[in-house]
Amino acid sequence: MAIQAIQTTNGRDTWDGAGVFKDGELKYLVMGAKSKEEAKDAVLADAPTEKDGLPRTGFRFESYGDGGEIEMTVLYGKEDSSSDSGGSEVDDPTVSFDCSGGSKHLTFSVAEQVQVFGEERIDAGGAIGWNGKTGSEMEITGVDVPIGQLRESYGKWFKLSSITTARKREWSSLVGKTNDALFKGWKAGEAMFLGCSYSGNADSGATVLVTFNFQIQENEDDAVVNGNSCGAKTGFEVLSAIAKTETEEVIIDIFKEEPELRPKVVIKAIHKSTVCKSGDFGQLGIGS
Repeated sequence: MAIQAIQTTNGRDTWDGAGVFKDGELKYLVMGAKSKEEAKDAVLADAPTEKDGLPRTGFRFESYGDGGEIEMTVLYGKEDSSSDSGGSEVDDPTVSFDCSGGSKHLTFSVAEQVQVFGEERIDAGGAIGWNGKTGSEMEITGVDVPIGQLRESYGKWFKLSSITTARKREWSSLVGKTNDALFKGWKAGEAMFLGCSYSGNADSGATVLVTFNFQIQENEDDAVVNGNSCGAKTGFEVLSAIAKTETEEVIIDIFKEEPELRPKVVIKAIHKSTVCKSGDFGQLGIGS
């Protein structure tokens, strides 16, 4: 099926207080396109370069229809469409970074555990805070250790009329997900999108500064639990160990016939779990 771009309606038009046309939109329905890029190219070829004397300034994806059709909007306005506070969709980006102290709860040692005191050899199997008991009475309390808590925020100016419900849904769908490719210097899996916010004049011709917030957790090339190599792990993947207590025979006195039985902790398995999905952060519209 050939790709068809069909103009459906005029979109939102705006005039200033003197009645001068400020900006406008044309709505298109694209049939037969397999991607947003194909739909954009089809609209580009069909849409007029001017509307009521104002030049074409851009395109906006709106939504997919039930039949696979794609709704696009063509934007018209002044070439230099900035608000009183300055900025546009490509100018004056902002960035902030914060590295503060956080904590991580560990129940097992990272390096192989070493007994440094005690006449009796007791193998805790790397467990931190083991109460020395077996079976259902076994407890491992663990310990909180300090780690760096990294946060980054990026601000970008958007024309308010371009922040459609479809765009908000797209942003919302990425909250709690990690980057599936390199993003702002962070490797895939290291950055989690925490959401975004803006406030400003409700005039559709205004521009607003949208702030996008991220949490950073660095990847590990070789994660280790009690000296056991677990391979590569992304920042937000979780390692969990399954342990049980066993008894081992220890000869205390060579003149005794029976060895002494002592409890020990044994790690039976270590699992790596993916606890959050990944997404395409290119959909945020703030670059890579």
